[in-house]
Amino acid sequence: GIIALAVARGRPVVTTPVGGLVEQVRHEASGLIAEHATGDALARCIARLVAEPDLYRSCAEGASSLALHELGWAQLAPAYARLVSKAAQLASDQGSSSSRA
Repeated sequence: GIIALAVARGRPVVTTPVGGLVEQVRHEASGLIAEHATGDALARCIARLVAEPDLYRSCAEGASSLALHELGWAQLAPAYARLVSKAAQLASDQGSSSSRA
């Protein structure tokens, strides 16, 4: 997704507290999570990063670290493999139970 692309380039992310977005950003470590899902809340976060260069630099470093240590292929591939294996097992179990019926 777009967050993975941004952090892979060392860019702090500003996002809303909606869905899985919150799980991908570490507030004040790799970016900022707005208080609300509004344009004003996003604007406040962006303004804060502009006004606080140390926070911007810290979040940029955190974003790079997040990309390298948590969102890289080496970390995601095993999780995808487990997911595919579990899906295959569930499909096999359902197929076995339907053939018995």
